[in-house]
Amino acid sequence: QSIQAAELAALRAEVFSDPMVTIMSDQNQFRTPSNFMPMMKYELAQLFPFPGKLHLKGKIAEQTVALKRSEEITTLRELILRTKKLYFELYFNQVARQINAKNQEIVSNIISDAMALYKAGTAGFEEVLKAQTEKQGLNEQLVMLEAEHESIKAMLRAVLNQPSTYPLGDAEEQWSSEYPFNYMTLENIALDNRSELQGMQAMVDEQRLMAELAEREFFPDVTVSVGYQRMNNRFMGRTDSAWTASISFNVPIWIEQRQLREVHEAERLAQANSDALEGMKAMIKSDIRQITAKIQSAQERIAIYESGLLSKTEETLA
Repeated sequence: QSIQAAELAALRAEVFSDPMVTIMSDQNQFRTPSNFMPMMKYELAQLFPFPGKLHLKGKIAEQTVALKRSEEITTLRELILRTKKLYFELYFNQVARQINAKNQEIVSNIISDAMALYKAGTAGFEEVLKAQTEKQGLNEQLVMLEAEHESIKAMLRAVLNQPSTYPLGDAEEQWSSEYPFNYMTLENIALDNRSELQGMQAMVDEQRLMAELAEREFFPDVTVSVGYQRMNNRFMGRTDSAWTASISFNVPIWIEQRQLREVHEAERLAQANSDALEGMKAMIKSDIRQITAKIQSAQERIAIYESGLLSKTEETLA
């Protein structure tokens, strides 16, 4: 809706202002006899801004449209990112609960074995207590995981704009293929496609166009008027009529006090937005370096788990 409103504003930005209609009646009845001649006057006036002003206003309005469109893209991408994060959290919680169930099964078997050894007199009761304490810790962890599971599902329903009773199943392990995370490639993609950067660039362009528009205020706007008047000529005993035409314009004599300051204001805002844009680009580059480093670290950890740690853990458990 905001985009559509901005588009409508852009369409009307280059349209002339409404013309002015003046109807004037002079009927002097204060004294009799009177030499005053009653008159009716009709006038139509149209303001014509200095050439280029309306076009610049249209260009400024177009930058507002571009900003609104970038905000829509940003919102959509944030929604996608939020949904993916919640989905991965749901999957992680799901696997954590599965691991908890397996651990509880293992600990239950250990408790049974420890009780058997205690009854046989080959082991002390402290082994049973250790296993039971571990079991209680797993039960506490399961309660927290169950609460977290419901919280994640509630947030997912909110993101999906669904009621609290909307059914959600388990997450499925369907991951996309690995992507070659080259820093320079990712940096170029981000700088070319980040909607936030496009929105900030639109703000820079808007202020630069406003500076140009303020410079056009150095020159006057012209008002063209045409009129018709009818006068009762009492001396001649007839009615006279005439057509009139006039041109008027404002005189920008306060240029240094008003228009020039408007130019400087817009130029400084444009520079401020440009500096903010460069800061955003630097932050994006830094974020990409951090994220690629995290991905590389995660891949190395996965390789360590797959190559040795899992097999050694299984041997130790056996």
